Formats: sequence, C-alpha cells, structure tokens
Amino acid sequence: MKIKLLSFIIFLFVGLASAAQIPNDDLYIAQITNEKYKIQLDNEISFIYRFTDGTKSEYLKIPMFPNGMIIVPRVGELNVVDKTVTELISIIKPNLPAGCEVEIFVYRVPNNVSVLGEVKNPGSYGVRDIKTIYDAIAKAGGFNKVAKRTHVKLIRQRRDGSRLSYEINFPKHVFKAYQPGTGVGEDKYLIREGDMVFVPPSPLKKSYEFLKDATRFALFGVVTGLISAALN
Repeated sequence: MKIKLLSFIIFLFVGLASAAQIPNDDLYIAQITNEKYKIQLDNEISFIYRFTDGTKSEYLKIPMFPNGMIIVPRVGELNVVDKTVTELISIIKPNLPAGCEVEIFVYRVPNNVSVLGEVKNPGSYGVRDIKTIYDAIAKAGGFNKVAKRTHVKLIRQRRDGSRLSYEINFPKHVFKAYQPGTGVGEDKYLIREGDMVFVPPSPLKKSYEFLKDATRFALFGVVTGLISAALN
C-alpha cells in the first residue's frame, strides 16, 4: 500500500510535467497536404528535422515575407514561392547533416500578421481587426512571463526586398500609436499585411523563472522524501 501511494504521487507529477509539453493541435489547422501544391505568398511553413541520433528539431509556422522569401532553419533565407514541398525538401537536405530527414507542413493564412517570440499564443492572425502593434500583441494573448517588453520589434519587408525594423519600448510608447486628436498613427506602431512582430526574451526573467521552477522541483523532492519516510 505504501509503495503504491508513493508510485501514484510520482506518476501524477511526471504526468503533469509531460502534459505541459503536448503541442497545440491548433498548429495543424488549415494544413495543405497535397504534395503537388505550389507554395504561395499567403502560406506559413513548419519544418521538422529528424536526426540519425533519434533527436528532432521543430520550427513551427514560420511566416513568409511579402517578396516570397522565408527563413529556413539551419539553411537561411530562400525564395520558396511556386516550389512544391518535394522541391523544397530537395533544396534543404544538402545543407543538413547526413541522414537527416525533413518533414514540411504548409498552411494557408491569408492577410496575416505574425506575432512570434515571448507571447502566450504565438502565430499568425488576420489583419482585419488588428490596427496597431498593441492590437497584435493582445491578439496573441499578451506577453508571457519572460517577455522583454522594452525591445519589441516590428519587422516589415517591402516588395522590393528591403526590410525595415522598428524597436518599440512598450511601457514608454504605449500611448503613441496614434497622434493625439488626429487619429493618424506613426508608421512603426501601425500594422500592415505581412508584418512580423517579435517579442524577445529577457535573460533576467528567464533566469528567475528557471530558479523558481528548480526550487519547486527541489521542494517536491523533499516532500516526496518525507512522505516516503513517513510511510516506511
């Protein structure tokens, strides 16, 4: 009885920890499975690399720039418009370690703005109801615990290939999306189709969260030890 109780406590802890790592099924909504489909500007692409040692790396829902370029993990920036999944894999594989297998998933997301990094629900959202960078952050669920709010980036790539990058300090600039009394906003606060918003992590906040989790885990170990000792 004592052994069963202790095993149940350990099983419950491990189960909760594993559940936190289950991927969000919403990532696979609107997936295009036709291998002959040619990639278009309104697509996002997920890359999964499976290595010979059994490990894998997942890069989910990477957005397309307006000029057809996309940042392919471990490869670099490529123009993928009008290429099929099979063609794209053949371009990527020579740049990866020998034996590495590549899976690619394509999603259709028209008129999108991408919100990535340290937000609660990173992904792409329609621009119809997103007017400012603050709307975009809110649409993605707001900042998470480790977000560095003072260095939020708005990345905009124009059709000629040139790229603009604005850095926004949220506490300082929070009321500057619109000029008072005019309804006209400064360019770097207003969202356009194809924009990418990136929220970087704060090293200090990440360290704090790590220490907090480590302390919680250590406390669980102590409690488990006490329960085991009591049961014995």
